[in-house]
Amino acid sequence: MRRHALPLLMLSAIGGLLSGCTIAHRVSEAVNPESIGLGGRCADIIKAAIPNADIRIDSSTAADMDIRTMVAHVAGTRRDLKEPAPVAAECDFTDGILTGFRWTAGGPAP
Repeated sequence: MRRHALPLLMLSAIGGLLSGCTIAHRVSEAVNPESIGLGGRCADIIKAAIPNADIRIDSSTAADMDIRTMVAHVAGTRRDLKEPAPVAAECDFTDGILTGFRWTAGGPAP
């Protein structure tokens, strides 16, 4: 019986270590904005600008403008209205810092 206990103990220890790595990775993604792509960051800004809206993000892309500047394009659908409406924006990032935001479709009511 002892002979079988050691392999089981080792397997459970390895499993515990691996699950700990997965949890640590998820926590670092939640805390570290650099682990989120620029499109995801722009999508978060869209959702924060209209906090009570039900917005589904349909696409997000990012393109280099130069070595330091990128533009993220995000498009989605606002589903909390009688008729679903498009929502889209562009976010400018310089060295990973948001420097510009423009609505290209939809947006909050004035």
